[in-house]
Amino acid sequence: MNKTTERVTYNDRIDALAQHLGVEASEIKQDYKTRYEYGSDIYLVLNDDERIEYVSDDIQYSIAHFRPGFIANFIQRYCKVAIDEEIIRVAQETLDDKCNEYFIRLIGDYYDYFVQEAIDADGAGHFLNSYDGQEYEVNGFYIYQT
Repeated sequence: MNKTTERVTYNDRIDALAQHLGVEASEIKQDYKTRYEYGSDIYLVLNDDERIEYVSDDIQYSIAHFRPGFIANFIQRYCKVAIDEEIIRVAQETLDDKCNEYFIRLIGDYYDYFVQEAIDADGAGHFLNSYDGQEYEVNGFYIYQT
């Protein structure tokens, strides 16, 4: 990381991605603040806070597809609500993506804990890397191929 500023520069991200890919930084093009292109491949290069934020955003739209047991267990432990796994399964089958908001409301103030448990269970790559589900850490950045 450049020591001249507290902020992360785009060069830091490009350098981390170049190191990960084993290529020259000049071969990487910035697509968006955290998105980079190398050839026809697209990568996210995130710091830790961004990593959590991106996973959190993804879960808001995908919680309906989590294992019913994972959701029920979390709600029972954190929210102290007795909810059966079967109720979660029926909601998922009946409402499909419409139950995303319902589950998030059930989880309530514990949503950040839910996100962290999801990361602990499956890894952030599961949510952010549509290519192979992997997460790579280089120089304090997390890299995902999308």
